[in-house]
Amino acid sequence: MNLDPETQIPLVSGVRQAHPFVRLLAMGIESLTSRESEIARYLIAGYTNVQIADTLGIGESTVKTHIDAIFSKLGAVNRTHAAVLCALYDIRCQIDAEIQRTQEAVATLAADTEFM
Repeated sequence: MNLDPETQIPLVSGVRQAHPFVRLLAMGIESLTSRESEIARYLIAGYTNVQIADTLGIGESTVKTHIDAIFSKLGAVNRTHAAVLCALYDIRCQIDAEIQRTQEAVATLAADTEFM
């Protein structure tokens, strides 16, 4: 088994970035404004437009405008589709971060065992 982090990280990064859907979704998610991202989190949590508006202290029509922008940027057809896409991307980012932490731990362990 090869524990060399210089060969492992590019392999995992290549797999992570290989699927066009993931790249397209990332571009859409990353193009969301901070307010759209905030509203997307409420969509994931199942809030209605009225609940989002009340929570954020903005008008319901403003919420609808932001949600329309989210749909457009993500290619979502409805709020459930948008929520699922955002949740999947969030899960993907958490997995990527965990992979990175694991690779760093393996690299540290490998470096430590060289001195033994």
